[in-house]
Amino acid sequence: MRTTLLHSILEIVASNESKSQKNLALFEVAKVYIPKKLPLTELPDEVNTLAVALSGEAEDFFTLKNVVEKLGKAVGVEFSFKKKIVPYLHDGQSAEIFVGDTSIGVMGQIHPLVAETYGISKTFALEINLDVLEKFGTNALTVKEISKFPTVERDLAVVVDDGVIAGDMLQAIKGEGIPNLDKAEIFDVFKGAQVGENKKSIAFNFEFVSYEKTLVDAEVNEAMDRVLKLLETKFGAKIR
Repeated sequence: MRTTLLHSILEIVASNESKSQKNLALFEVAKVYIPKKLPLTELPDEVNTLAVALSGEAEDFFTLKNVVEKLGKAVGVEFSFKKKIVPYLHDGQSAEIFVGDTSIGVMGQIHPLVAETYGISKTFALEINLDVLEKFGTNALTVKEISKFPTVERDLAVVVDDGVIAGDMLQAIKGEGIPNLDKAEIFDVFKGAQVGENKKSIAFNFEFVSYEKTLVDAEVNEAMDRVLKLLETKFGAKIR
C-alpha cells in the first residue's frame, strides 16, 4: 500500500527520460494509505491524492505554482503557500499548500540527491489531498468545446536576462487576454555564446483558434505583435 504517489511518478519520469523524452508534464490520481498511528493497529486512512511532475529546462517553481493556481481556479478555491522544509524537496524551492488554515499538500523541486537516485533531470512535483480539496471546492469542472475551425500555430523566440523567470513570462502572456489564443507553452530554453553573457533564449509555441470562423494571417499577426510588445515592455525581451 502506497503512502505517497511521488515514487511511482518519479519512476515514470525516469523511464521517459531514459528514452530521450524531455520536457515532461505528468499526473496521477490514486489512493494513498496513511497510517493513523505506528505501529499499525488498525486499517490506515484511504486518501484520494493528485500527484504532478514537471521536468525540463523551461520548468521552475513558478510554473508548478501556476498549475496549482489553475486547479484552484477550476474548482473555486484560493490556495496560499508557506515555505516548508520537506526532506525530499530542495531547500528554498519547497512550500506547503493551504486552503485557508487547512494544509492540503506540498510542492517544490525534487532534491538533487533524490533526483540523482532516480537518474532524472531537474524535476518539480506536488501532491494534493483531493478529499480535503473536495470539501472546499465550489465549482463543478466544465468541459470546453473543441472548435470545428482549424488551429493556427506560431513560434516565437526571445532573448532575456538570465534572471527572468520563464514561468512569469508565460503567465503574463496567458493573463493578457490575447484574442483567440487557445494555448501557450514554452518548448525550449537556451543559454550560450550565441545569445550573450548572462542572457538566455526562451522559445514559445502558440496555438490560435476561433470558435466562430477560420482565422486569417492578419488576425494572428496582430495577436503575435501584442505578445511581443508585452514581453518587450514587461521583461525587456528582444526578438531572437
